[in-house]
Amino acid sequence: MSIARIPGTPVHTVAKILDGVADDYVVVHNQAIGRRGARVDHIVVGPFGVLCLTGRHQRGRVIVTDKDCIADGDRLDVVSKARRQATAVGARLKAVSGLDCAPHPVVVMIGAQLTLQSQPAGVTILTDDALPLWLRSLPQALDEVQQRALSNAVADTRTWTTKSSARRPSVFGGR
Repeated sequence: MSIARIPGTPVHTVAKILDGVADDYVVVHNQAIGRRGARVDHIVVGPFGVLCLTGRHQRGRVIVTDKDCIADGDRLDVVSKARRQATAVGARLKAVSGLDCAPHPVVVMIGAQLTLQSQPAGVTILTDDALPLWLRSLPQALDEVQQRALSNAVADTRTWTTKSSARRPSVFGGR
């Protein structure tokens, strides 16, 4: 059973919201994105581009700063993780579609009361209650051809099961 179907999990909570928002979005839940078990909760393709969403249950007050989120005095380390996931998704999608899509990382805080000091650069942090309205407010960034190509790449299991075509240089100078 997919974790997106298990009630009460952050993945399930955000999946229900995404599945009810728009018919022209392609949404993939709980997608493996790399070796060693790395997963992204949700990848969404729509006219706005590509989003990588991570859900997190966090009761109480959460302070959002330009670097991270803080709850009960502890850094949650959600910003750097969201950026890494979006970068990995972007590399896979570019390898398959040929399009530079720069997925936008989004952290959805479920049940939290956010105190926004500033949004971290390039990452959106919001509550589950704010997610549907925020999605509807996003400007169009893709034309129909780009959206279709990226949607097909996201939905194609080969995007996530084959090795990335990006080559890493050898430390020994050879291939």
